[in-house]
Amino acid sequence: MKILRAAFLFLLFSPGLLRAEGCYELRKGDSLLLVQPGLVWRELKPALREYDNLAAGGRKTITYFFGMQQCNDTLLFRAKEAGTFYFMACATRSEKTDSLALRVPPHTIVNLRAVQIVVRESDDYLGYLTELLRTPFIIPPMTIAGTGHQTDLRMGADCAELAIYGKRREGFDIPYGGPKGICKFLDTLQGKAEAGCILHFGAQVSVLYQDKGIPGAIDDDDLVIESYGSGAKIVPFRHCAFYGRPYRLFTWKTGLPRKEKK
Repeated sequence: MKILRAAFLFLLFSPGLLRAEGCYELRKGDSLLLVQPGLVWRELKPALREYDNLAAGGRKTITYFFGMQQCNDTLLFRAKEAGTFYFMACATRSEKTDSLALRVPPHTIVNLRAVQIVVRESDDYLGYLTELLRTPFIIPPMTIAGTGHQTDLRMGADCAELAIYGKRREGFDIPYGGPKGICKFLDTLQGKAEAGCILHFGAQVSVLYQDKGIPGAIDDDDLVIESYGSGAKIVPFRHCAFYGRPYRLFTWKTGLPRKEKK
C-alpha cells in the first residue's frame, strides 16, 4: 500500500483558481495523509440526483452535504473504493451549515479549505471512468468560465460525457458532445463485445465494464458503467437505464488525436 503525505497549507490565491495542491489523484489501495493544524476535517458529499443545466440557463448549482467528521486536524484517507471525494478543514465542528450550493467544485474555492481526492481502479480507460463514481448526473455538463468543464472537474457527467472522460484522461483530444457528438469518434463493433465497448441507445450511452455472462455477448449478468438518474454507477445490464431498448455496439476508433503535451 502506498501512502502519500502532504502538509495542506493554504496560500493567498484568488477564489475559483484551481490549485494542484487541492486535488489528489490516487489508485484504489493507496492512502493519503493530510494535516491542517488547528482545524477539523469534515467530508462533503454531493447530492446524487439529476441537475438540469438547460432548465437553469447553465447556472445550476450542485448541492453538497456534510458527512463523516474527523475529530482532529489529521485526515488519513484510505482509498477503499473508486470515485471522487471531498473533505473540508473547518475552524470548528459547527463552522458551516448542513449543506453548500456551489457552481464550482469545493476544492477550487480557496476560503473553503477543501480538497478533492480522486480514486481510480486502474491506469486504463475503464479505470479512469471509475473516477466519476460518486458524482451526480448533470444534463448537460457545461464549461464554467475561468474554471473548466464540469466533467473534467469531476463535478458530474451525463451518459456520453462519462464515456468521453475516460478517453480524455488517457490523453486523447476528444471534445465533449453528448450522445450524438460521440459517434464521430466511434466505429461499429465488428467482433465480439468486450470490456470498454460502447452501448449506444440513441439518447443514452453506456460502457461495458465487465463481461460476466456469455463471453463476447451482452447479457443480463454483464456490468455496465453509466451516468443517468442519480449519477455515475456500475450496474448489471438488466438494471441499465435503457434496458430493453434497441442499441448498437461501438468501439473507439483507432488513431484518435492526442492532446498536445505542455
